[in-house]
Amino acid sequence: MFRELFLTKRQQKKIHFFKLMEGYPAGEYSVRTLSQKLDCSYQSLLQMLQEINETLIKLNETPLFVTTSDIYWESDSNRSNKFLITQVKRSLPYRFLLTTLYRPEQELADFCKETFASESTVLRRMRPVIDYLAECSIRVNLSKMELTGHEAVIRLFYIKALWSASLGDDLVKCELDFTAEENLLRDLMSVFPLPIHTKLIRLMLCVCRLRNDQKRYLNEAPFDDLLFSQTTPLLD
Repeated sequence: MFRELFLTKRQQKKIHFFKLMEGYPAGEYSVRTLSQKLDCSYQSLLQMLQEINETLIKLNETPLFVTTSDIYWESDSNRSNKFLITQVKRSLPYRFLLTTLYRPEQELADFCKETFASESTVLRRMRPVIDYLAECSIRVNLSKMELTGHEAVIRLFYIKALWSASLGDDLVKCELDFTAEENLLRDLMSVFPLPIHTKLIRLMLCVCRLRNDQKRYLNEAPFDDLLFSQTTPLLD
């Protein structure tokens, strides 16, 4: 799963718990019984469930625990998905990538201070992302906090990462002004409506704008004009 690139082993275990419990009917379960069914130690499961419970409370979701050692479980895809998304958005790799996009002047030392992480921790947590991008011939320079390589692939990765975590809302909600992109989106949809979610088109436009601002340009297209030429003046 793409989102697992951003998650620690601990976070992945929490997500795995939600998946395992999808097959269980609604009702109360003792932590000890669950530890036996899931073949894990009682203490480690209890601690993990307490952490999940604390996160759910912060998300204003129904908590798990009904007593200190019993939980009430009822499958809720919205709650599960909200929990998953929160884990991704709070992850160190996701925050690193978001920073490289809308705050390219940020230095690694300052990023480490903001996230209360050492440089070695950032490197360790970024390793899955670095390896994933290396397969696409994209290099991650941790010290400079930048991605280099085929620009089209880099933009697609940013778009996929932001879409998987927040449908692009994290970028739009930052302090940057995307009024021009919002206006362009409105004009484009009025001229040529597309069967694509408007949030995705907006995200594409914002990522492209930010990469252009960083002077990270796409290679010239191997054709003279767009297939749908009526959009050319608006894009220009």
